Amino acid sequence: MTKPSDIDIAFDRVAAMLRTAGTQAGVDERDAKERARAAVAEFNGSNARRRSAARRIAQYEFLRPLPLLGAAVLSPLEFDFAEADRTARSARGRAERLLRRVEEATLVRRELGRLLARSERAHAACAHLGPAPLFVRQTFEPLGSGIASLLRRSETRRVEDVRKSAVGLIEFVQGWATAAARIETEAVRPPPSTAVTLRTAGTERIWLPIPWNRRREAIAAGAKGDMSAGKGRGLFVTGTQDLRPFQRMLPLMHRARRPEPFAFPPIAAKAAGQNLWTLFDKSTWDHVRTTNYARSGYRCVLCGEQNTRAADGGSGRGPVDAHEVWSWSMPDDDPSVGIGIQRLERIMTLCPACHACFHASNATTRARRDARFEEAAAFIRERQMDINGMSPEELDVHLARSAEDWNRTRGVDRWILDLSHLAAQDYMADTDPVFLAGNAAGFAPQDVAGIAFTADDGRRFPARDAQALQHSLLEDAPRLRLAWSRP
Repeated sequence: MTKPSDIDIAFDRVAAMLRTAGTQAGVDERDAKERARAAVAEFNGSNARRRSAARRIAQYEFLRPLPLLGAAVLSPLEFDFAEADRTARSARGRAERLLRRVEEATLVRRELGRLLARSERAHAACAHLGPAPLFVRQTFEPLGSGIASLLRRSETRRVEDVRKSAVGLIEFVQGWATAAARIETEAVRPPPSTAVTLRTAGTERIWLPIPWNRRREAIAAGAKGDMSAGKGRGLFVTGTQDLRPFQRMLPLMHRARRPEPFAFPPIAAKAAGQNLWTLFDKSTWDHVRTTNYARSGYRCVLCGEQNTRAADGGSGRGPVDAHEVWSWSMPDDDPSVGIGIQRLERIMTLCPACHACFHASNATTRARRDARFEEAAAFIRERQMDINGMSPEELDVHLARSAEDWNRTRGVDRWILDLSHLAAQDYMADTDPVFLAGNAAGFAPQDVAGIAFTADDGRRFPARDAQALQHSLLEDAPRLRLAWSRP
């Protein structure tokens, strides 16, 4: 049976193989660069001789009509030109091949460096997971054996084999962490029949964020109605009822089986203002948000309320707001490439209080102007704990992880907006979104992917794949080039 210490040994073995492979890639890169420089020098010399021969041929071209004299003078010059041209072409071809080898070796070296950093972070995460349970040890056994076998094959070991072993070990730890979190959640979760949220007990109302077409279903299950509740659906249940029939109708923070915790991420660096309501015209945004409002019955999908007090003490612009949930990703998780993808994941109907939890910095800044910073910060913190069902310590760890993810985006200078999620919604089927070419964020329509739209200046943009667009932009980025085209 595999001991937990064998996992540490596997990480040490993978780290050693990654360092060895990275060192070899660096040696290959330097060797290819030296040989490329020599090939470029040879090309430049041959090219200089070719230009000299061409000038001399042009100088004595007037002798060509004279059969004997012309052949005597021009034939050696033309031979020199042909020889120099052949040598230059050969040197250029070698230089191009060597530069491709330099680029490939550089990519391999950087990828191995990133994998080494990821494996070190995964190894450090093992310390927080505690002793490995039986099912984890059984899962690790074939992976550990494969790593040990690969380490022994030093002469025939390939970089791809090392890469696969490192990725497999990292994914093993991720799966272990996910399983541990699921086990912990299941252990502390109350049974569905007695599930009561932090803010709901006894006869307090839990408003149902459901569309009009589910009204009869909710009433048949035992929901009560209050048509004086204001705009939206006035159906609710109470904590004294059996909530099992309503699990798919309840606000998310009132369900027995909660969704994945919300990250409350700050807007990625250099992505401020890149949102639907800034980039598209009022008609487009009104169509998107009001459709989502109607589908949740003009109720917050998290708490079921509307017209709640915002964190800064004021009220929202309406009974509910539309919140855009974004994710930010970079090629190979490397921000140094400079171009990332900002992907729309979903649009949530939220009350002003819950909405402030996703924009905590803005809310507390507004509250600071009224000398209410501490009150606003405490309000948001308590609300975030309620939404995710976390203790203060758990929330601190969760927010720290979000802050770390945000820091990783600071090297990205340009974001591609992926709106494929919006394009996939049925309410967008017959809608032609209108992009504001002069939007306040200064965002170019050429960087929007995933959806077809028209700019307000009349230009039409088809739906493009975000990754293909990113790849195209990366291809156009400055790269090492030879200067043989100079005259």
